[in-house]
Amino acid sequence: MNQEFIKAAGTGDTNKVRLLLTNPEVNPAARDYAAIWWASSNGHTEVVRLLLADPRVDPAANNNYAIRNFLQGIKYKQNFYDYFKNDLIFISF
Repeated sequence: MNQEFIKAAGTGDTNKVRLLLTNPEVNPAARDYAAIWWASSNGHTEVVRLLLADPRVDPAANNNYAIRNFLQGIKYKQNFYDYFKNDLIFISF
């Protein structure tokens, strides 16, 4: 079940991630936070937001690795500000 969840996160399948998060057998922290790592690495903003909203996900795990991958993933797609201009999210390193 966790493998399916990780794949959905990594491919940006927001609906599937949302659905699987409701399943108690799914652990969003499985395999050392692989779901948020893959979603962030591939710049899947909406999936990252879903994962960050889940209390079982620690964005600071592994020395902020998922956050750093997310920033790297969107670096080539669009200005960082555009992703968060409507949010009250402040990330400091």
